[in-house]
Amino acid sequence: MHGWKPAGFLLVIAVVFGAVNSLHAAPYSEVDQGSSANQVTATIVSDSISHAPCRVGLEGYCPVEVVEEYRWQRGEQDISVTYDGQTFHFASTAARKKFLANPTHYAPTNRGLDVVMLRDFQLYRPGLRKHGLRHAGLTYLFSSEETLEQFVKDPDKYVKPLKLAE
Repeated sequence: MHGWKPAGFLLVIAVVFGAVNSLHAAPYSEVDQGSSANQVTATIVSDSISHAPCRVGLEGYCPVEVVEEYRWQRGEQDISVTYDGQTFHFASTAARKKFLANPTHYAPTNRGLDVVMLRDFQLYRPGLRKHGLRHAGLTYLFSSEETLEQFVKDPDKYVKPLKLAE
């Protein structure tokens, strides 16, 4: 599946994450202005601190453009936010501001991990661009066509909140 397609109540979205480097970050809690006027770093609050580098979310594409405009637009490295173990790049400071106002609306759920693999097998598998969709206002990524199809068969089984390793 590629691009956006209506599938009943589902919209299919292609979004990509790189390999999982860190599973220790908690959700965004506060913003600290970086040295550049265009860089913002989200302060991550957690009982355990990971020193692993953050991965680039959505392969550097702007999550606001993907969700709101249904298009792939590269973000600028100097307009970025680190959220939930991922660094997202934005097409504009206005897009970054929208993201910071509601990051869960724009960032893939479960840190971009395959929720079917997490729930059914307790395995941390990064989701892939070609296996993603939006459901109930959230973006979900899957590691294979099979896990995407499993989700579509019974999304209610998989949308329940998961506690990821801290």
